[in-house]
Amino acid sequence: MPTEYNTTKWGRVAILDGGNYPEFKSTCTAALAVIDAWNIVDGSDPEPPAQPRATYLEWKDRNQKAIQIISGSIQPRFLPKITPYIQAKDVPGIWIELAKFNRANDPVFNSTVREQFSTAEFDPKAETIRDFSSRLYGYKTSLDGSDFNLTDRDIILRLLAALPAKDPLWQQAKHFAIREKHDLEGTITLLQSYKTAPETTKPAKPTESSTPPPKAAAFARHSRRDKRGGSSDKKRKYEDRGSQSKPPEHQNDCYFCSKKGYFQKDCCKYERARARAQRRNESSSGSESESESKQEHKPKRSKSRDKGKERERSTEHAGLVSHFATTEPECSL
Repeated sequence: MPTEYNTTKWGRVAILDGGNYPEFKSTCTAALAVIDAWNIVDGSDPEPPAQPRATYLEWKDRNQKAIQIISGSIQPRFLPKITPYIQAKDVPGIWIELAKFNRANDPVFNSTVREQFSTAEFDPKAETIRDFSSRLYGYKTSLDGSDFNLTDRDIILRLLAALPAKDPLWQQAKHFAIREKHDLEGTITLLQSYKTAPETTKPAKPTESSTPPPKAAAFARHSRRDKRGGSSDKKRKYEDRGSQSKPPEHQNDCYFCSKKGYFQKDCCKYERARARAQRRNESSSGSESESESKQEHKPKRSKSRDKGKERERSTEHAGLVSHFATTEPECSL
């Protein structure tokens, strides 16, 4: 079970849970030293007289802070044992009472911790080399002051022995660390520079391209158009209506005189204009045959002049048609 910590203004203190007294002692001692209260804890700085007042108030403030740090760094089940000392503001008595939970002299506890230390394994996928070394150092702290205490050399050997045996990269790092004979921190730094061997990569499957092929793109366009009511919907509606559809507007209008009620073939103005245009064309064809015989002896004119003549005749013809369409009386059908 990982150790919990009480974070104070003067440092982090391990919370005493009954099995981590060495860690609690070391972290709590550091916090008490920050407020200059460790001399009060070990009894070398007893309570001074009330006079001078400033000296007494300064000692009282340090004593209160020491009680606050210690009482806030233990589990609630230990509070009843130190409550009388808290009420008497007896910091040395609190410290002595908590020292009874030091299991460094318990042979069963020591053998259990030692066995856990000897069987600890390192999993590169679950933790870093730094986290694993901190876990090993926690076993060392738990056994400090006992007959089974551990050294930094023991931690180095366990650290190297716990490296993955089937990983050639970690084994290479292990042999290199043994030859270099680094201390604990140097060994950890060396191992941190190594990483697990990369796994054998399988051939990557072809990824689907974000741009669909032409046929797929065309199918997608048609499907989208069908969903939002495109041309296919219009065609389907037109087929469903069949013969029931209404005739479009201006279907019975004359395209020549723009009158309603009859078609162009029944328009009187259209018939008169077509008859006059036909007679004019017949008369012009006779005069053109005579002019062709006369022009045989004349030099040929340029094509641009002929085109100009034809353009003039066509415009004149169009003008006559429009004149008849507007001046002739309306048809009475």
